[in-house]
Amino acid sequence: MLLSLAAVRNMRNEVEHSRFDPVRSQVELWLSFCPMPETIADDVAWYRANGMLPAGSAT
Repeated sequence: MLLSLAAVRNMRNEVEHSRFDPVRSQVELWLSFCPMPETIADDVAWYRANGMLPAGSAT
């Protein structure tokens, strides 16, 4: 799953206004979540693979 820059900004801005508890989503919707570092690495890899970021070493 890819996150847009706008979505990331919204999450950063809203972190103090809301407390998201993934347990309900996991139980009721059977959703699973990847750790944020893994999600970001996947997003960066996708952008690189699609020519939207220059190739470079991962940090």
